Amino acid sequence: MPDAPEIPETSRMQIYLDGIITGLYDNKTKQEIADLLGVDRRTLLNWNKKIDWPHILEQRRKLYVQDIMEIDAAMLRESKKGSVPASELCYRRFDGYVPENKITAEMRKDQDLLAEAEKIKQELMRGQAGPTGPDLPGAGPAPSV
Repeated sequence: MPDAPEIPETSRMQIYLDGIITGLYDNKTKQEIADLLGVDRRTLLNWNKKIDWPHILEQRRKLYVQDIMEIDAAMLRESKKGSVPASELCYRRFDGYVPENKITAEMRKDQDLLAEAEKIKQELMRGQAGPTGPDLPGAGPAPSV
């Protein structure tokens, strides 16, 4: 039986690129991919240096754009039904909104409370040093005439 013809490196590289685009190599190690392609790992690493990654990403996105649109539509549908998690995802997806976590919120509350306490303290100190009279808060009852 005659040997199978050797696949040229450029064809193997194209097979590799097609596999990246279609997700064939997702969850595979570089060594597993090299074995599948019949090349050594170093060849694969050299190919990676030559690849136009933005173009590959663009091609890959074209394959799942319909799925993304359907996912977005489902997320919006659930948000309109009142789902809080779906609503948060919508805000993250479309507005870049990221809710603050509980620790950050509590720290902000503490800072607000401390600022308010400082403001009250300053007001009290001004009240002690300044004039008092019946029209000022905390001055007591007006003197009888």
